[in-house]
Amino acid sequence: MTRSYERTFDDLLPETIENILKQVLGEVSAKVVLQYIKKSDSLNREVFADDLHKILGQGSVIIEDLILESLYSKLKLRFDEKEGYRFSDYIKELREGFER
Repeated sequence: MTRSYERTFDDLLPETIENILKQVLGEVSAKVVLQYIKKSDSLNREVFADDLHKILGQGSVIIEDLILESLYSKLKLRFDEKEGYRFSDYIKELREGFER
Protein backbone atom coordinates (compact mmCIF):
# COMPACT_ATOMS: atom_id res chain seq x y z
CA MET A 1 0.00 0.00 0.00
CA THR A 2 1.43 3.34 -1.04
CA ARG A 3 0.99 6.31 1.23
CA SER A 4 0.96 9.74 -0.29
CA TYR A 5 3.05 12.28 1.52
CA GLU A 6 1.53 15.68 1.90
CA ARG A 7 3.96 18.39 2.88
CA THR A 8 2.97 20.69 5.66
CA PHE A 9 4.25 24.14 6.47
CA ASP A 10 5.97 22.61 9.49
CA ASP A 11 7.97 20.44 7.07
CA LEU A 12 8.77 23.27 4.70
CA LEU A 13 9.91 25.84 7.28
CA PRO A 14 12.76 23.91 8.96
CA GLU A 15 13.92 22.55 5.60
CA THR A 16 14.13 26.08 4.21
CA ILE A 17 15.86 27.43 7.31
CA GLU A 18 18.46 24.67 7.17
CA ASN A 19 19.12 25.19 3.45
CA ILE A 20 19.55 28.95 3.80
CA LEU A 21 21.82 28.63 6.84
CA LYS A 22 24.03 26.16 4.95
CA GLN A 23 24.19 28.46 1.92
CA VAL A 24 25.09 31.53 3.96
CA LEU A 25 27.20 30.11 6.79
CA GLY A 26 28.59 26.92 5.31
CA GLU A 27 27.98 23.37 6.44
CA VAL A 28 29.92 23.42 9.73
CA SER A 29 28.71 26.79 11.03
CA ALA A 30 25.15 26.03 10.00
CA LYS A 31 25.32 22.78 11.93
CA VAL A 32 26.37 24.63 15.10
CA VAL A 33 23.60 27.20 14.74
CA LEU A 34 21.02 24.51 14.00
CA GLN A 35 22.07 22.50 17.06
CA TYR A 36 21.51 25.52 19.28
CA ILE A 37 18.17 26.32 17.68
CA LYS A 38 16.98 22.71 17.80
CA LYS A 39 17.77 22.57 21.53
CA SER A 40 15.35 25.44 22.05
CA ASP A 41 12.87 23.81 19.63
CA SER A 42 12.35 27.05 17.75
CA LEU A 43 12.56 25.82 14.15
CA ASN A 44 8.79 25.60 13.86
CA ARG A 45 7.96 28.45 16.17
CA GLU A 46 7.98 32.17 15.80
CA VAL A 47 10.79 32.54 18.38
CA PHE A 48 13.27 31.32 15.77
CA ALA A 49 14.17 34.91 14.84
CA ASP A 50 14.92 35.76 18.48
CA ASP A 51 17.23 32.75 18.79
CA LEU A 52 18.94 33.56 15.50
CA HIS A 53 19.46 37.15 16.61
CA LYS A 54 21.06 35.95 19.87
CA ILE A 55 23.59 33.98 17.83
CA LEU A 56 24.26 36.28 14.86
CA GLY A 57 23.22 39.74 16.02
CA GLN A 58 22.20 42.16 13.25
CA GLY A 59 23.39 39.68 10.59
CA SER A 60 20.34 37.61 11.39
CA VAL A 61 18.12 40.10 9.51
CA ILE A 62 19.76 39.20 6.19
CA ILE A 63 19.25 35.49 6.85
CA GLU A 64 15.62 36.07 7.86
CA ASP A 65 15.01 37.90 4.56
CA LEU A 66 16.62 35.09 2.57
CA ILE A 67 14.48 32.52 4.39
CA LEU A 68 11.32 34.52 3.70
CA GLU A 69 12.21 35.03 0.04
CA SER A 70 12.83 31.31 -0.33
CA LEU A 71 9.60 30.34 1.42
CA TYR A 72 7.52 32.73 -0.65
CA SER A 73 9.17 31.44 -3.82
CA LYS A 74 8.52 27.79 -2.89
CA LEU A 75 4.88 28.67 -2.28
CA LYS A 76 4.77 30.56 -5.59
CA LEU A 77 4.01 33.83 -3.83
CA ARG A 78 5.55 37.25 -4.19
CA PHE A 79 7.46 38.54 -1.17
CA ASP A 80 6.65 42.15 -0.40
CA GLU A 81 8.03 43.81 2.70
CA LYS A 82 5.31 45.22 4.93
CA GLU A 83 5.89 48.10 7.28
CA GLY A 84 5.89 47.04 10.90
CA TYR A 85 6.08 43.32 10.07
CA ARG A 86 8.61 41.13 11.82
CA PHE A 87 9.85 37.72 10.73
CA SER A 88 7.30 36.03 12.97
CA ASP A 89 4.46 38.02 11.37
CA TYR A 90 5.39 36.77 7.91
CA ILE A 91 5.71 33.19 9.17
CA LYS A 92 2.33 33.35 10.87
CA GLU A 93 0.71 34.75 7.72
CA LEU A 94 2.36 32.11 5.50
CA ARG A 95 1.37 29.29 7.86
CA GLU A 96 -2.26 30.44 7.94
CA GLY A 97 -2.37 30.75 4.15
CA PHE A 98 -0.71 27.36 3.67
CA GLU A 99 -3.20 25.62 5.94
CA ARG A 100 -6.23 27.00 4.09
